[in-house]
Amino acid sequence: MLHGDTLPYWVEGRTKILLPNSIMPDTHMPRGPAKIGSGGFVNPAMASCRTRSVLLLEDALEYGWIGKKEKPLRVLEALGSTGIRSRRWRKEISAQYQNRFKICVNDRNIKAIEQGQNAADSFETEKKIYPYFDEIEGTNKAGITWSNQDANQLMFEQNFQWIDLDPFGSPVSFLSSAIQSLPRVGFLEVTATDTAALCGSSPSSGLRRYGSRGLNDEFRYDDAIRILIAHIAKVAAQFDRKIEPVLSMFDGHFVRVSLLIRKSKQGATNIYKQIGWRDRTGLSALVTEKTEKASGPLWIGPLCDSDIASRLTEEKAEQICGLNLKEMPTDWDQQRLNLVLREIRRSVCHIADAAPLLSQEHLLIPMDVFAKKSGRGGPPSIKKSISILQANGFEAARGPYPEPTLITNADESSVMHLLNQI
Repeated sequence: MLHGDTLPYWVEGRTKILLPNSIMPDTHMPRGPAKIGSGGFVNPAMASCRTRSVLLLEDALEYGWIGKKEKPLRVLEALGSTGIRSRRWRKEISAQYQNRFKICVNDRNIKAIEQGQNAADSFETEKKIYPYFDEIEGTNKAGITWSNQDANQLMFEQNFQWIDLDPFGSPVSFLSSAIQSLPRVGFLEVTATDTAALCGSSPSSGLRRYGSRGLNDEFRYDDAIRILIAHIAKVAAQFDRKIEPVLSMFDGHFVRVSLLIRKSKQGATNIYKQIGWRDRTGLSALVTEKTEKASGPLWIGPLCDSDIASRLTEEKAEQICGLNLKEMPTDWDQQRLNLVLREIRRSVCHIADAAPLLSQEHLLIPMDVFAKKSGRGGPPSIKKSISILQANGFEAARGPYPEPTLITNADESSVMHLLNQI
């Protein structure tokens, strides 16, 4: 599809986005990292991440778990490039909440900011009244304040209640200023694409950036999440703040964590009780003391807020972010629409079912690990594994990881006994 005569565009969620000329999608967006060019950086593979951001902000406004209703929530996309995430917040969050938050999208690349404004001019033609950041130097357009500043400097100068950090690579150089920019209760979303450092395939990078060493095995996805959370928790503790994970994901080529951050000296001190190691003696266990074959230090506390994450259902995602027939581009057919809706549902696949377990102590079992430990030729069906555990009184669900992974509150011996009956 072309915008005008030359610029390709795609519909992400319910929002039209301009694409680099090198990306001409047919039926779905490409996966994996994107390349940085001289213009605005656009990575279509991050669509699922942006969908979850829309759902989380919608949930916060609906249930009031951050900010006050009488004051607009101050939202910053600190490394926003062309502002796709911010434009999706404005386009897709329910109309009744649109006056309850104001957005600043910031990027040092002026070409990216200009490209984002051009997209807003082209696609957001309906004139509406929104709250803006009049105190921030920038351009107010389409419900967004477009800023061309150094992200750390902006966060040092201004306070925000909701900050999104989505850098190219590691987020470590932005964490200190972001955390200090938050009020007594704030929300921080962080993306890391340096997965070699977090997953253990580049252990020296992991030690330098995060002070941790991962092991590049079947537990690497969960390790990467927990190493990133532990690092953020330690940075937050330096400023007398504690963290509370709301949602934690390893999705494709990146780690994404969403955290409530509260001012609390005691909470900051206690955070070290939730940092430990992953022992691999059995099916694996999170422990407080380092063992001979362990990854870490890493977060051993909960990975999500059960109430919030349980509301991130496929039905909710399609309701908030899904196109309808009236919004569908004229050259699309029902098959194309169905493919896009499938991508929306995929963004939250398994999250709601897994949330109660991910918010408490649980056993995590990559199915290939179970097959190796039990001496089987291959793993049993994960659906049958969940069913037999639930039939015997345990909680069990499929975890939202790239490879089939079982999570349960059953003990290791019960898991080995029951799954070997399949």
